[in-house]
Amino acid sequence: MLIYLQLISEPEDRELFVQLYEKHRVAMFNRANRILHSKQDSEDAVHEAFLKIAEKIELISSLECHKRDKYIVTIIENKAINAYRAKRLHPTEPLFDLAEYAVVDAYEDGDFTRCILKLPHDYREVLLLKYDLGFSNKEIADALDISQALVRKRLQRARNALRRICKMEGINDIF
Repeated sequence: MLIYLQLISEPEDRELFVQLYEKHRVAMFNRANRILHSKQDSEDAVHEAFLKIAEKIELISSLECHKRDKYIVTIIENKAINAYRAKRLHPTEPLFDLAEYAVVDAYEDGDFTRCILKLPHDYREVLLLKYDLGFSNKEIADALDISQALVRKRLQRARNALRRICKMEGINDIF
């Protein structure tokens, strides 16, 4: 949430944003998921929607309560529909075939590799671009045609997911 709050200068607007975030985040995810049928894509759409809400918080604060709700629903639906159209028009393939890529040799026992292979391809891509190839967030955003904010969010989610998977596999010395 700190990413969003950094975009807002006024304390009253920050407080309103926090209230809107807590009230709508689950409903926004569910709405996006009905359109996109993908957890990762829905999370990305919600993230993009909250960025838009943070940018437009002054306008939103001037609206009546019921109009705010409608405005937020419109934002998430538009973000989800745009994501659906973009994926349909430009389907993405993984940039890497991890079975052939050098990350497989990173650990001789293959435990860490198995953990990485369990990640969704969107998460694997950003991790490999960032940590193996040394790309900056801007370079990753350009390569994947997504925003830098979305790159940061995917990296955060990927690290958290990898941490959970490694813990389930009994690998605790990685992080």
